[in-house]
Amino acid sequence: MEFIQQHIIHIEGKVAGQPYLMEPHELAITYNLFGWYAVDTGFRRYNEALYFVPRKNSKSTYLAAVANAVLFVDPEPRMQNYSLGADRDQASIIRNIANAQVEANPALLERVKLYKTNRAIELLADGSIYRALTADANTKHGLNAHLVLGDEIHAYPNGELLDVMKTSQGARQNPLMIYATTSDFERESACNTILAYAKKVRDGDVSDPNFLPVIYQAPETNDPDAWKSPETWAIANPMLGKSVSTQFLERECKRAQDDPAYENTFKRLYLNIRTQTNERMISSDRWALNDGAFVKEDYKGRDVAGAALDVGATSDMCSLCLLYDREGGGYDALWWHWIPRKAARDYERKRQIPYQAWERDGWITVLPGDEIDYNTIQAHINEIGAEYANGALAVDRLFQGAQLCQNLAGDGWDITSFACSFFNMTAPTAEFLRLVNRGEFRHGDSDVMRWQASNAILIRNAQDNLKPGKAESSAKIDGIVSAVMALAMAMQAKEEEQRPFSGKGIRFL
Repeated sequence: MEFIQQHIIHIEGKVAGQPYLMEPHELAITYNLFGWYAVDTGFRRYNEALYFVPRKNSKSTYLAAVANAVLFVDPEPRMQNYSLGADRDQASIIRNIANAQVEANPALLERVKLYKTNRAIELLADGSIYRALTADANTKHGLNAHLVLGDEIHAYPNGELLDVMKTSQGARQNPLMIYATTSDFERESACNTILAYAKKVRDGDVSDPNFLPVIYQAPETNDPDAWKSPETWAIANPMLGKSVSTQFLERECKRAQDDPAYENTFKRLYLNIRTQTNERMISSDRWALNDGAFVKEDYKGRDVAGAALDVGATSDMCSLCLLYDREGGGYDALWWHWIPRKAARDYERKRQIPYQAWERDGWITVLPGDEIDYNTIQAHINEIGAEYANGALAVDRLFQGAQLCQNLAGDGWDITSFACSFFNMTAPTAEFLRLVNRGEFRHGDSDVMRWQASNAILIRNAQDNLKPGKAESSAKIDGIVSAVMALAMAMQAKEEEQRPFSGKGIRFL
């Protein structure tokens, strides 16, 4: 505690340049980790700990200070100290802060060598090192770790790296392993396994005097609105009012109340409440905010803001979406859908999905045969383009998308081959939800799209990126996917228009 508060300096935020005066909960953790030793061996009591705390509670800064304290103060010779992460960027967060803390104190800096290639810190006195490792377990065998900081373990693909690093400490007399993370989703994972064990230790169900559980999360309650309460926020966030402001949580909580798709994110990231991986993407009342029938023919000849085609498998649905700017903001969306006759009949018979009625009312085109005829769809798209939108078109490159891209490009379309990955889908999905929740994505009262909106769930990965998904194969969402893709095209076009040098050439003097 003396080392951290006398030699570590804050390097970020409004407290940058000031001594690191630890908060009460940080002092308590530090005292427990480093203040208890076995009388017979002289070794630390705790060699394993879980620090389970919501985002924005200065976890990384504290762990960086601990990493430096161990490197400079622990008497273990030739230590190998590591911080872990699911990827290179995550693994580097704690290490980069630790480096900056050393660089900010000349007395520490003169005692180490800093390596620029991997930003490792080497203690000159005995060659002890501290550096970051990524979550590839296959390359970590043979290490002899003393300190291991497993950062954001909820994002690790599995528990292999943690197992490898734990076993690598077997030859050390006084090792320490700290798992630090926010909550994971409701699933099987290393994070949830370790959290379940930590709770059993905390509650006395398991006797493990060498494991320190430090758990901050909102308490379980029957009150469905408890997550909206500042009193609940204070229980889960030990740094509330300091590194995480009450005003920030108020804004995030309001966003979660206005946007049902964000509610689970707020609960998981800021209250450490474990939530489902997937949740319904669009509530029926939010979709109804965008009601209002319109006639397709009214859009002939108008400029298209974005256009996209979601290409299904040969026996599945394909959907084309065109977006048109609305006066005052938002978009009007037009869709065309195609499905093979056999698939339509099978879904209607087995799932009572009314494809015949939709075909009769003009919401969908049912193609003859057992499989999609992509040549027919190509011809239909060219006909639509001649009247509604001949220009830029995003096409999902899965299934027959690659060949269809080539064919449409040959017909004069400006084709963008679009991968429906988290990387490409996160920003337009978030914008789609924002528009829908504000009633600014008019859908023309399409029966098909009302059904698809009810099928869509929101899929999130460990990095909290998102995209549309569906709970079962018969629950089609092709129109929702094509709408998000078209929105991605519209967003890109507007971004290019707003660039300061867009459309300007080079001036030669």
